[in-house]
Amino acid sequence: FMPAPKTLTADQTLYHIGDKVSGLWRIVSGVLILRQYTSKGKAQIIDILGPGEYVDMKLQGIRNHEAIAVTPCRLDQFSYVDLDEEKQAEFLDLALERLGFLQGHAVALGREYAEARVRGAVEYLASKANDKDVSDLDVIELPPEFVLGRQQMADFCGLTLETVSRI
Repeated sequence: FMPAPKTLTADQTLYHIGDKVSGLWRIVSGVLILRQYTSKGKAQIIDILGPGEYVDMKLQGIRNHEAIAVTPCRLDQFSYVDLDEEKQAEFLDLALERLGFLQGHAVALGREYAEARVRGAVEYLASKANDKDVSDLDVIELPPEFVLGRQQMADFCGLTLETVSRI
């Protein structure tokens, strides 16, 4: 199936925790965050996605996170079975790439100092925006759509707002 593209305004939710998976979403333009909550209700941003990326790699079941637009977004929705072999292979490559990122992010959250977490987050966002590795640069510039607020950065890095504000 190929429904009409969906448009979101900044801060609008694409789907909620507990929603049934109803197809794949791919970002055409804009930036979204994926967010879960701890058992104590603390927000944790698990990923930040931009144009060309699939919002959720889950093909069926119930969503365990929510997707929220950071900027105005346009998305296309489709079914995995409707993808040709080349697009299915691309989807699987992107899923493995995201898994690699999430593994590294888990290590950073558990073992890195606050400054390293924030620098890693900025490098991650810059590499998404520029489509290249920026870890060897002394100064990293982010395009406006990839600039997060302090609370969003804290939620992504597993830090408090106060800690991010001091860095």
